[in-house]
Amino acid sequence: ATANAQEVWGGYIPYLVSVPCPVDAQYSNYYGIAKTFTSAQMSQYVKNSTGVALTGDPNTWFNVIRSSSGYVNYVNIGAQGSVTGQQFRANVMGYKILSANFTITYDSASDLFTIKTFGFGHGVGMSQTGANYYAKYNGWTYKQIITHFYKGTTIERG
Repeated sequence: ATANAQEVWGGYIPYLVSVPCPVDAQYSNYYGIAKTFTSAQMSQYVKNSTGVALTGDPNTWFNVIRSSSGYVNYVNIGAQGSVTGQQFRANVMGYKILSANFTITYDSASDLFTIKTFGFGHGVGMSQTGANYYAKYNGWTYKQIITHFYKGTTIERG
């Protein structure tokens, strides 16, 4: 699915609401990408971007809160506060992860965090890969694609 603009940037925009996009999961090369980071790397990323020094058990460092569209709404960082999923992707991780739709897991045996992303980008509006796949595999026209991703819009000649 795409993300609601309100959940990513704040402010309601009626045509930028979450819509299903199952072709992304079915066909996209950007779906289910896993990257690993050591606890030292994650601690440094957080320190550099927020000034927060993470200590203690890395299993307690991150708590992901999802929005109604399934994207990451907030990441609670230790007991120090939170950032949005997009801020985590952009500011904390420096775009080292592809999407604001992700999971974070920690394996203490290897001391590795695995961040698995689903899609590419912030998720608001039209999925470019989804639009391509709707046209390629489902035969959708540009009008079908635009009205699917931008609910309540109409296409008119100018």
